[in-house]
Amino acid sequence: MIEHISAAKAKPHHTYKNIWINQLLQQGRKPKYRVLSVSPHIDAEGWQIAQCKAKGMILLNLTDNGKALGAGGGHLINLEEIEKIRESLGLPFTGSLF
Repeated sequence: MIEHISAAKAKPHHTYKNIWINQLLQQGRKPKYRVLSVSPHIDAEGWQIAQCKAKGMILLNLTDNGKALGAGGGHLINLEEIEKIRESLGLPFTGSLF
């Protein structure tokens, strides 16, 4: 998890995940994670993502299989997208993080 927090601080606009982590940190909170399952199957993460989305869960994965996009993983988003994310998550936003 420390890698995710470090990445969020280094590139706050880079991904939805980074925005979410920075908002948690701003609130004095930290992200938590929980192992949902352990499987030897290569597409198990993709199956879990599909199941969560089918239940209406809001996920911050950039891909449907849990793998990174492109060489650097993820993509840049603009301020309009950031505002939409903030509104959809119901979290406060301050430009001071960025």
